[in-house]
Amino acid sequence: MNAAIGMLAAFFAAQTFAFGAVRLVSPRDYAPFAWDPYGRRLLFTSIAVCFGVGLPAVWIGIPWWTVPAVGLPVMACVAVLMYSRPGRPTAAR
Repeated sequence: MNAAIGMLAAFFAAQTFAFGAVRLVSPRDYAPFAWDPYGRRLLFTSIAVCFGVGLPAVWIGIPWWTVPAVGLPVMACVAVLMYSRPGRPTAAR
């Protein structure tokens, strides 16, 4: 579970760093890198992934290094799939 909490902290730090860097580089045009909706979705997804992988690892007794080995690729795929590009059409509501 320590690995899952550490991975959650690392995800949060990376997200904060990326969003802050985008705001520093282009303060007027940071639309895709904003808290609503992309940042909030990513934060809640990282919480779900970390606990969804960390708790079963503790309960089953598998080694700690499987948590980052599974969690990092899952979060990378989710981040790429969730990213809404400005030129891409969105689904109608």
